[in-house]
Amino acid sequence: MEELNPKVVEETIMSVLGTVTRADTSGLTMETPLTEVGLKSIQLISVSALLDEKLGVAPNFRTLIGMETIGDIRDYILKY
Repeated sequence: MEELNPKVVEETIMSVLGTVTRADTSGLTMETPLTEVGLKSIQLISVSALLDEKLGVAPNFRTLIGMETIGDIRDYILKY
C-alpha cells in the first residue's frame, strides 16, 4: 500500500469527525481528547467505516474505544 501523507490523514480524520458528529471541528487538534468530540458508540462505527473508505485503513470499533486523542487515530493509520 502507498504511504499516506500525514497532513492528508489529519484533514481526512477531521472531515470524518465533522461529518459523523455534525459539529464544527475547526477548534479541534490532534491533541483533543476523543471524549471532548462527543462521539457516541454507534458513531465510532461510522468513523471507522468512513476512514477505511477514504484512506483504506482505519482502527476498528474496539480499537477506537481505547484511544484517548484524535492524534491516536492518526498515529494508528500512519503506522499501517
